[in-house]
Amino acid sequence: MKTEIQGAELDFGLAILRLRSDLRDDWFPDPVRFADMLTDDAVSQQLREQYAPQPAVEVNIPKGGFTLRYSLEQCVTDRIVYQAVADALEHIDLSLAPQVYGFRIRPGRGGETFQPKVQAWIDFNNTVRLQLQDLGGVLLVTDVQNFYECIWHSELLADIERLSKTSFAYRRLLERMLREWSRYDGLALPQNRDASSFLANIYLQQVDADMLDRGYVYYRYMDDIRVVCNDRFAARRALLDLIASLRHRHLNVNASKTHIFDSDDSGNLDKYVPEPDRDVEQFDASSRSRYGADPDAIAKLKAKTERLVRAGNFDERSFRACVERLRRVANSFEGQHLDYSVVTEGIVEAIGDYPWLSDFMVSFLRHIKLQSHHTEALSQIVISPDKYIYSWQSYHVWQLLAALNIRSRELRLSAQLQASVGKDSVRAAGALIYLGACGTDEDRIRIAREMSQIPPDRLIRRAATIATQELAGFYVDRYFSSLRPDEVRLREYLRQQPLPTYVADLPRRKLSYLNVDLPDEY
Repeated sequence: MKTEIQGAELDFGLAILRLRSDLRDDWFPDPVRFADMLTDDAVSQQLREQYAPQPAVEVNIPKGGFTLRYSLEQCVTDRIVYQAVADALEHIDLSLAPQVYGFRIRPGRGGETFQPKVQAWIDFNNTVRLQLQDLGGVLLVTDVQNFYECIWHSELLADIERLSKTSFAYRRLLERMLREWSRYDGLALPQNRDASSFLANIYLQQVDADMLDRGYVYYRYMDDIRVVCNDRFAARRALLDLIASLRHRHLNVNASKTHIFDSDDSGNLDKYVPEPDRDVEQFDASSRSRYGADPDAIAKLKAKTERLVRAGNFDERSFRACVERLRRVANSFEGQHLDYSVVTEGIVEAIGDYPWLSDFMVSFLRHIKLQSHHTEALSQIVISPDKYIYSWQSYHVWQLLAALNIRSRELRLSAQLQASVGKDSVRAAGALIYLGACGTDEDRIRIAREMSQIPPDRLIRRAATIATQELAGFYVDRYFSSLRPDEVRLREYLRQQPLPTYVADLPRRKLSYLNVDLPDEY
């Protein structure tokens, strides 16, 4: 389905297909995965009138070390248009050097925007290792500090003009969207969006060209940069040249993640240029076969994950890689009867101390048959907001408890308090979903009565609409006269479902499904 917006011809059919893929690792998973919005008819209705991007909602996401990053959450219509603009400009990817490995456009017009990201990360590290072995010398390792937050729109748009002379209408539309979403005037891209990853690669194209033109053995995976040099003096020169080039882009290196070390420094080499894990690699190779992963590969993956849990290595990339794959096994017909108790106990015990891992930990737990002591421990995260202070973590745990239909008086009372209209929209949205799924009609009626008072916060209003889906027509007529068109569409979608849907179901898959590309960091 192609539509013209402000002179830009956009393929919304392709954008919807790719956005479904992008949603798989959303920081804020929608309870029904936006199934009501991601159709040709819904998009046509949303774009029937003059398109105008909506302001993004700024929310905080915990990072390692109990720090925070911010996320700019756009409405789904804006995300579709954003993806469609990126799709229209994807030919610019051909301007990137072959030494750029991450987030490269996948040939064809399929549902995945990028070439397999996990394999690209492996290829990136393997190439750097081989070059270091061949040339000897030292390695410069660094990354770009606060990369997405420091991308200037004017510079990016100039890059697009330089690299694609026919892009005027797309640049004008993109400028309008970015200006509307920006928390600072003319600065930053929304994070965790495929369209943003594509544009961020474009932003560093000139830096790549500068370093390669100077003759450096230079490689990049998004904002991770490696330069192979003859000695430490050459590496320091390379760092100065890189900093100078980045400054022209209003960027700088992250000093705490900048290191120069010799080719025989195995400790740093394993840390910054890791070799593929053999057990994970065996699992991935077997999962790509037509029959799916074989039992031996699954057993080795499970054993490795259990070793990491017992060692408390929750914050290592290898742990996340193993758990993400084990989650897919647990969701398969063949893997549903395996014993996941060691991993489950470790994750339930650790989730409170690793709030930045909540999304993928909760995703794993959704596929596991939890015991009462598991759900009691998880309940404490939402019952005690004074201790577990990260709203994003609560949002994920509330959805988990709703999906598993975990009920208690204490949970219901806590959800009632947190669902009240207030400052914390993220925590409130999770509590509303829980009350809809596990509360009473009295709870749903109270939510309906407050609909007119709910602020124009997309997260809360969408959660409230989902939470009240089972109310009889009398309450709909009485309390829902102020619904917006997208909320009316959501209610209609929910009404058409055979069963009430508060958190989208997770259908079991065959093991052969495991060859679908993994999220970015796995």
